[in-house]
This record gives sequence, C-alpha cells and structure tokens, in this order.
Amino acid sequence: MMNLQEWLQHVGFLGNPFALKQADDEGEQLNEYFVAHPSYSAIIDSTIYRSSVLHAPRGSGKSSMRRMFEQHCRRDTVDPRPLVVSLTDWMPITAHHRGVTTTIISPETHFSELAKRVVVALAQVEHIPQRYTSLSPDLHGLIAWLCFTYGDYLIPAERRRLAGYGWLPEGSDVSPYAINRIPVARRVQLLADLVVALGFPGCYVLVDGVDEVLDTAGDWAAGANLIEALLANLAIIEAHQIAFKFFLPSEVVHEIQGRGRLRSDRIQVLAVRWSDELLRELLSRRLQAFSNGLITRLAQRNAPGNVEDTDSLIVQAAGGSPRALLNLSEALFQTCADHPDEHTMLIMSAHLSAAITSHTMLSPQPQPAQVAAVPAEQTEVPPLCIMPDGEIRFGTRLFERWTQITPLQRRFLDYLFANRHRLCSHKEVIEHVWAAEKKPADEDSLRKLVDRLTRILEPDPKNPQYFQKVPGYIRLIHTVD
Repeated sequence: MMNLQEWLQHVGFLGNPFALKQADDEGEQLNEYFVAHPSYSAIIDSTIYRSSVLHAPRGSGKSSMRRMFEQHCRRDTVDPRPLVVSLTDWMPITAHHRGVTTTIISPETHFSELAKRVVVALAQVEHIPQRYTSLSPDLHGLIAWLCFTYGDYLIPAERRRLAGYGWLPEGSDVSPYAINRIPVARRVQLLADLVVALGFPGCYVLVDGVDEVLDTAGDWAAGANLIEALLANLAIIEAHQIAFKFFLPSEVVHEIQGRGRLRSDRIQVLAVRWSDELLRELLSRRLQAFSNGLITRLAQRNAPGNVEDTDSLIVQAAGGSPRALLNLSEALFQTCADHPDEHTMLIMSAHLSAAITSHTMLSPQPQPAQVAAVPAEQTEVPPLCIMPDGEIRFGTRLFERWTQITPLQRRFLDYLFANRHRLCSHKEVIEHVWAAEKKPADEDSLRKLVDRLTRILEPDPKNPQYFQKVPGYIRLIHTVD
C-alpha cells in the first residue's frame, strides 16, 4: 500500500487532479480546467444587460460557472468593468425569517439584502471609475444614505474607504434622501442608476447557494420560497443596466415553474446537461492541469495489457454528473494507491472495477415514493448460488425452472457467478459468452439477454435484487461467497 500522493508522483502527476470539487476552494486554478458548457456561454451578454436562470442538479458545476462569470466581468478585456454583486450567503435572511419553509420571502427583504451587498461591492472596489466629487448633490446624498442605512456588512477598512469618499459622513442628516417608501422595483432601478452614475457600465447580481443553508438544504419548496419573489417579479429583474444571473438547483426551478411563477417567455431559462463528450473534456483538462500537459487521458496510465477504455468507462459510470466524475476518478486513483500493481504501479482492470463498484454502493439510490417502508427482517435477500451440477438455488430453495435456461443464458450466468466479486464490463461479457461467429455487433443483444433473465430469475423484475447494472458494467450481487 502507498499513500495517494506517492502514487500520483510515481505515475507523473504534480498533485491530485480531483481533490478540489467546490468552486470556492479552487481559486485561480479553476481557469486551467474549466469547461465552458454551452449553457454557460449563452448567459454571457454582449451589450444589453439581461437576467438569466441557469439551472442544474447538484454537482453539475453551477458554482464554477458563477465563479467564471464573475472572473469574466473582471477581466482586463472588459472595459469599463461592471459592478459585480454576489447574493450567495442566505444565512442572514433565513436566520431572521425562520418561516422560509412555509412562507415566501418578501421583495422588501430581498431589496434590503441586495442593498447591503451593493454597498460592500462598492467598498471593495479600489478605484471607483468616476470620482465621487463629480456626483450631483442629490446622487451624493442618495449614496450617503444608502451606505449609512445598509452598511451592516462593512468591515473597518471598507468603512474607512467609503468615509474617504464622503459617503459615510458623521453627524450629517441623510434622512431626506431615504427611498424606503417608494416601490421596491423603483428602488432597484435607483440602485442601478447610482452604479452607472459612478462610472460603471452596469451591475450584475450573481445569485447562488440557495440550497446551502439549513432551512433549504433538504427542502426544495423552501428553496423556492427563498427566491421566488425575486425571480418572479419582472419589474425587478428587468430593470435597466442591472441583470440578475441565477445559478439554481433544477428542483427549485421546477418547483417555481409548477407554481406558475417563472416567466420563461420573458427571462432566459437554461438547463445544464453534461454530455459524455463534455465530461471527457473536463476529465482531460483536469489531468493536463496536474501533469504539465503531459497526461490527457486516464488510459495513458493503464498497465500494459489493460485494453479497456478507462476514460469512457469512468465517464459512463458518472451518469452525466461532473461531481460524480471527479469522485469516481479520485476513487480510482485511491484504489491504485491502496492496491498497487507490484510490477507497473499503473491502472489495472481490477482497480477500475473496484472504484466503480465502491461509487455505486456509496451513491444514494432513489426510493420509489409509493413503496412503504418494510422492516429490516422482511427485506433479507436469499443468496443466489449455482451448484456444480448446474442447479440454481436461492438460499436453500431450489429454483425449479433452472433446467429451462438456454445454453446462452447458462454461459452468461456462469460467467457472472464465477466473477461475482467484481463488476464485469459489457465488452468482456460479450467476449466470453457469445461464440466467436455469433458475437453481436453492439450491446443490444446483451441488454435483451439480461432483460429475459431478469424476468425469469428476479422475484420482482421492476426492482432487481440480483443484477447490478452500472453504465457499461454488470454484476451478480446477493450471491454466496
């Protein structure tokens, strides 16, 4: 056994390509391996500021896209740069509105939080594009009132900077410039107008992390309640020179759509779905970033004689999820380090099978809502056993139809049973089960064979107990040791 870092160095990596999985932990390194998904590219504006909703399941890279959008706005090629405001920490709202699980958060609350974040964003800009002295008295009074009223989140250094601009005057009465009595949508427009008056071309508000607080983590309806009033009020999100970019879980978006509150005819709504090709590109970029560009595919680190397409199998097992891809790839490397091949130290078929099996067993499996919970003592599955004479038994019970199984079905079962402690790739099953002159051109024959045996052997074919199917792999489970 080796530690993972030793194994990585041995096979040519500078570090673990899959250690960082959270966008906010990756820093500038994200630029090296970010894949510009078409949905992400579609939310990049040219000249007109427009609001967009980009949604995806958890682990699909929403926060990475939000980080990259933020970096896009701050690049030297974007001149002048827009003001970027982040609405990503929802704890202040949920802490003061514990009823978010049952009550929709009001537009007033959203404006208050937005104003506080705008003040922080202005305080963090080292050089305001247009000097504060050029503001009209009314605009100067308005920004002074804004900073005084919504400066809750400022740290001392930020307060000093705003005070230097004259925006936090001590002892001055800023109440004549209060705008709390005018409609919320008009207040949002005034915020945008003020940002433009300071020399910014406009303002982007990046909305993320809706499902990352206690009240919403496991409750999609609560997540919808948290964001609905902001997303559904077109007068707010269609204000001029300010655009809201929402990075949301698909489940929250579907909840709001089900309530009829999302106007997809007026706001751009984009779903993020990862194709195998995009996942392969993501995998390749990660490998290159941590190998000085020398390693572009996992298969480059396959042991001699291992002819499996390791990259494609990992991608297939990820099931369209970037996070699952990273977890699977790291599990593969960890398995190689835990059980290194004594001759090559490289990736073996057994390593790949073990990593995919481990991921499949650890991943939560969806449970049908209509199936009632059954006591544990009633759910024990009798182990499947194939006897030397060909008999098939489930525990001590003889499967009476075992003599009716065809020769092809028998070869298939015997092969899976002989290799029951690992996942078997479709390719190897076809290679060993079908006669050379009758090998199917694709996997359709294998699928049909599995379907027929499922109907014959499984007590409930709709909920198989003995056939474990992973993309590209199959295995017999609940067997005797």
